[in-house]
Amino acid sequence: MRRFLTLFLLLVLLAAPAQARADGSSGFYVVQEGDWLSKIAARLLGGADRYPEIVASTTARAEARGDVDLIANPDRIEVGQRLWLPGDALLWQQLQTATLNSQWVEQDVTLVDGRASVAETQGSASKVEIALLSATYGDLNEDGSLDAAAVMATDPGGSGTFYTLEAFLSQEDGLIHSATYALGDRVGLQNITAEDGLVTVNMLTAGPDDPLCCPTVLQSKTLRLQANTWVEAEATLALDDSAAAATEAEPGPEWAYKGAAPSAGCCGRDISLYLDVDGQAHLKTDYLNEEPPTIFDGTWQFSDGTVTVALTSQKDEPLAEPQTYRLKLDGNTLISQDSALPVLTAFVSLAWDRLEPPFDATSMVARLEAGEYTGAYKAYLPAASCCGQDITLYLNHDGTARLVSDFMNGEDAIIETGTWQGGDAEVTVTLTAMGDGTSLTDPWIIELLATDGVLVSQETVPEAWGMRFYAIEGLITADERPAR
Repeated sequence: MRRFLTLFLLLVLLAAPAQARADGSSGFYVVQEGDWLSKIAARLLGGADRYPEIVASTTARAEARGDVDLIANPDRIEVGQRLWLPGDALLWQQLQTATLNSQWVEQDVTLVDGRASVAETQGSASKVEIALLSATYGDLNEDGSLDAAAVMATDPGGSGTFYTLEAFLSQEDGLIHSATYALGDRVGLQNITAEDGLVTVNMLTAGPDDPLCCPTVLQSKTLRLQANTWVEAEATLALDDSAAAATEAEPGPEWAYKGAAPSAGCCGRDISLYLDVDGQAHLKTDYLNEEPPTIFDGTWQFSDGTVTVALTSQKDEPLAEPQTYRLKLDGNTLISQDSALPVLTAFVSLAWDRLEPPFDATSMVARLEAGEYTGAYKAYLPAASCCGQDITLYLNHDGTARLVSDFMNGEDAIIETGTWQGGDAEVTVTLTAMGDGTSLTDPWIIELLATDGVLVSQETVPEAWGMRFYAIEGLITADERPAR
């Protein structure tokens, strides 16, 4: 899969008016250097996981008119290839520059690239930060036009981050802000959908014993737009563990899990557990020393909420004694019953749902504030098809940098190298070559901002699909286990 260097967009809309119809007006997109499908989907459709819609719309257009190129392999798109985008691509573009009113500021706020930083009052030095996080589309006011429902996050400068559902209606001159609904402080957005004029937001909210930073209660709100006001169409549904267990069949584990643990030497263990659908299991341990990881193979079974993994070979050579692990499935985590492994978190939750892994932010805040950036960092992102991006960033003592992107599809990881520089609460990484020494056509510059102990990429909205790099030390100390 080709790594993006810079994202240059060329979107030609064929006779598409500013007002998008509910039947969807679509448009051509010409693939540029460094593009890949989920990045295009994140930029133009509001979510990297919507790349299959680009495949489907391009296929339908190719079969109907033949003026676009079929996508034979979602991981292999070429520069100059012509794609056909779904109809709501125009609306997502309009949301990036939409104007809305906010309870936190006196004047209307206009977004720039989906973000705004505005004074609370005229002449005030206090800034209010607003970010567009996600959106869904449907006919909200029954006028036959495709409208947008968007989730925004607002940081008014205190300890809270307040989430809202915003309604934008399609008019002849673009999107017009219509209504606001408060979702809560520091909720964990899961997804947002629209169907038959109803908008459903699924999110995690703080339970009675939860700190506001760490919500755990799944809550679903379904709303409809009535006279430019959001009203609840159904009673709020809150699911605790007992209710979920009573109404749903026992869920099985996901296909991949991630965790971190200390090691006897440098520099820690980056652990991946793969549970294949055919019952095969693979435990990969990367010691983060630029040596190949160790991989053990075997089988797995699931019963009564417990995953039992029996590892029997390494590099096709049988082990003298099988290694057996019993892990309790607890939501999106696997917990080792004998402490042989750290807490393992489902990769799909980390990459697609943007769940924060177990992480000791307190210790890392002090380290990053002191300008101590050297070390290994982990990030998790979606990929265009199978299966995701397990990313490791090395910031070395000598100023060199190394980015390793494992797409978890059985192929070799992509390695890029370059340099890094640290500043006041920020790091600039400049990648100039591939792992084999081949120079990149253009350097890839990653600007990272130290935020709450995490290095956050500044090239997209941080809480949407930007990279969040977690220091391996913080991942390890969040759940300290014995070195092995």
